[in-house]
Amino acid sequence: MVAHGVAALMSVSRTDGDGTMFPPKTPSAEGPRYDAAADRRSRLTDRDLQAIYRRDGVVCLRNVLPTETLAAAERAWQWSLAHPGPGASRLLPDRTVSVASVADARRIEADDGGFFYQDLGHPRASEAYAELIGCGPIREILTSLFADADGRASAWFQGEQIFLKEGGSNQRTGWHQDVSDMNAAGADMAVLWMSFDPVDQGSALEVVRGSHLGPVYDSIYGKFRSQPRPEIESARADWDVVGFATEPGDVVVFHMATLHGGGTTDDGGRRRSLALRYVGPECVVARSGKRHTAGEPYGRAFTQVL
Repeated sequence: MVAHGVAALMSVSRTDGDGTMFPPKTPSAEGPRYDAAADRRSRLTDRDLQAIYRRDGVVCLRNVLPTETLAAAERAWQWSLAHPGPGASRLLPDRTVSVASVADARRIEADDGGFFYQDLGHPRASEAYAELIGCGPIREILTSLFADADGRASAWFQGEQIFLKEGGSNQRTGWHQDVSDMNAAGADMAVLWMSFDPVDQGSALEVVRGSHLGPVYDSIYGKFRSQPRPEIESARADWDVVGFATEPGDVVVFHMATLHGGGTTDDGGRRRSLALRYVGPECVVARSGKRHTAGEPYGRAFTQVL
């Protein structure tokens, strides 16, 4: 069982009645955290973790990946690096460039002198990541997040995304919502993000706490939505931005509708990170189309892990 040993939680504002804007007004540096060792003493329940997650849209789980699970995750990350898929790309301040390999990505010059690479949605990921995506610690996290009133849970692996950021890049990962590129909605949507290198506060993944309860904005790729993304970086004091300095073994879990972005890297720094995406029973099709009807279950064609 995964539980959440949080000493104090900060409140978060909710969306206005018309749903047109969502600016929580209580900014803070760190969000709620869970520490596995402390949990053995405090023993808050799975229900506590689920309630916090559904309220805030994010929680940082400390020291939840044992050595063997972390090693499996790093092997999966290395596999993706060695086997680029259709989503492999070099991220630049003004554009994203599709590439055939990491070597090709490195040949692209960038003004800031850093390096930022990603790959996602590899068609063979479920096979290559098999030892990781349904392992015990991951299943425990998903059970805590997605369990129904009787404690039963189901989960489907939607896909992976790897990141490699190096060398004094002053490029942030822009603020966005993953759900902007999905025809999906509901409580049971989770991204499990982990880094294989220590990440300090200035380089951390950041989220706008509670923003999963507000509007879904335009995608950074221009798909699906028509509501412009808000300007967060220049008005950070108006938003409840939380970030998490992490160590290997920590997992930041956030809802796919949560506004999130990433910090820069220091000179000589490196951040190797992996995101695993899952959906549960309370994830449904958001909009009717030729193939699907709004409200029907979403993601059942994905690999079931729980």
